[in-house]
Amino acid sequence: LDQLLHGGVLRIQEAQRIRVQAPLRVLVEPFRVPLEVADELVAVRRAIGGVLFIDEAYALASPGFVDFGDEAIATLVQRMEEERADLAVIAAGYNDEMRRFIDSNPGLQSRFTHYVHFANYTAAELAQIFAAIATSAGVTLGAGVDERVRGLVGAAIDRPDFGNARFVRTIFEQAYAN
Repeated sequence: LDQLLHGGVLRIQEAQRIRVQAPLRVLVEPFRVPLEVADELVAVRRAIGGVLFIDEAYALASPGFVDFGDEAIATLVQRMEEERADLAVIAAGYNDEMRRFIDSNPGLQSRFTHYVHFANYTAAELAQIFAAIATSAGVTLGAGVDERVRGLVGAAIDRPDFGNARFVRTIFEQAYAN
């Protein structure tokens, strides 16, 4: 985030930089009340003067996931326009899903103009992450675990639903529970 701010991609008043990470429910809950308060997205208001980070933003445009996703997106677009000098919005998620999210509203297409692609971790990097998770949990890994993790990652890495680091965290949690 600091690289984006200081690297010139985002220009926000230095003195007021803040970061708000918004779970989807925070963005969508205002739409469960009358529409006259739909513009009062709490997370957006809190992020004025800084950065709003929306992880898995594509879920707002997923059919059936949220009841008021279209309204949340329309309001987000409106607030991004109104607060363009004082608000930066970073929407994160998987490439294909994010493309659908951006394409879901013409206002998103014209406001999200900078894209940063992060490559998936390699099997070796994921094995290192697995080891780090184990270390932080106070677990000493036995012989052969590294090779086994690499094998599991290698078998799953090309699946469309592969969760990257989440995958190895899940493997660790399952192994630790047994």
